[in-house]
Amino acid sequence: MYDALMLAAIVDELNDTILDGKVQRVLLLDPLTIGFEVYAGRRYQLLVSADAREPRLHLVGDTDGAGKLTGDADRVTPLLLLLRKYARGARLVRIYQPSRLERVVFLRFAKFIPTPGSEPPSADADDDDE
Repeated sequence: MYDALMLAAIVDELNDTILDGKVQRVLLLDPLTIGFEVYAGRRYQLLVSADAREPRLHLVGDTDGAGKLTGDADRVTPLLLLLRKYARGARLVRIYQPSRLERVVFLRFAKFIPTPGSEPPSADADDDDE
């Protein structure tokens, strides 16, 4: 079971591993579990579950592709479509807990939306879209 300190260690590991990675795929694994494929130098599989009995947030698989997340193509929900719209193609710019004693984690995604004549933002831009 995850307590706040273990979750803080996981957040630190995710910040070291997948921070500033690009989300390539968003999958709905079951009604309460979402998978993200993040490219940060290599492909990582991030599993996020809101199950009341087994809530979890961790990386799945290893470098050879074993343990790759697969979703059910028949299970498409409005939440999945919304996540695909905003998270796919976006960068994972921040992973944090509001307080080290809380069991809540926020994932912040930023996506550049080009307008005619606009330039991509620099890497140190602070006004990213969430």
